[in-house]
Amino acid sequence: MNVRPADEAAISCLIVTRRLGIGGTEKHITQILPELRRSGIDASLFVLERGGKLEAKLSSSGVKISGPRPGFAQRLRGAWHLYHYLRKNRPDIVHFFLPEPYLVGSITAALAGSDVRIMSRRSLANYQTRHPFLATLERWLHRRTRVLLGNSHAVVEELARECGDRTKIGLIYNGIEKPAPITPESRARSRQEIGLAEDAFVLTIVANLIGYKGHDDLLQALAIVRDQLPREWRLLVVGRDDGRRPALEKQAASLGLAEHILWCGEHEQI
Repeated sequence: MNVRPADEAAISCLIVTRRLGIGGTEKHITQILPELRRSGIDASLFVLERGGKLEAKLSSSGVKISGPRPGFAQRLRGAWHLYHYLRKNRPDIVHFFLPEPYLVGSITAALAGSDVRIMSRRSLANYQTRHPFLATLERWLHRRTRVLLGNSHAVVEELARECGDRTKIGLIYNGIEKPAPITPESRARSRQEIGLAEDAFVLTIVANLIGYKGHDDLLQALAIVRDQLPREWRLLVVGRDDGRRPALEKQAASLGLAEHILWCGEHEQI
């Protein structure tokens, strides 16, 4: 794809994802779209379902968000709205995040005449073992997608096996915002706000409470090494509860770790 001269209109890129809820992909999109716009790219977002908690933050940064409100036959409604958006706005690039937007959106974009289609995968496709038909459909789409991106070497290798064409596969690591310098005062204040002792040894897992995120394994590992940990230690579990917290709390109690665990929900991000 040729990059247009600086005196021509900015390249337009439409990011397509499912919903701007609380999650790693959604936060990544919320961070990068304003930066893309500041760099001169006309970046906008289409969600298959409006109403996510991060929408207000992204909108306040000047990023346009489009998509249907929740309702009956949501996937069909999302595809219909996306088709008409693409026919009207004709973005130069359509970039899909997450499996459902890739499957629904890529077919829709092809029908709408969008030739430059990119897909980003941000985790291993373990879901394919439960949905073999969708796995076959993804491989079919790979051959018709201009670029496939992964955020780790493991994801890139998986895409290479599925696609068979390494020339269209790229690696882009997750970006991060550089935090403000930590001072003794800010450290003490943060610990006080969440009830941590000044001398507590703190571990953190930042991941929504989903089975494959490894919370069970972490608790088992901590039970094995707890005698080697300082007396005052805490594990901060930061992430949205997708229904597994009661089971994890029970597991922590059975392992004798309950008093050391601090559960932080999505509204208590630290």
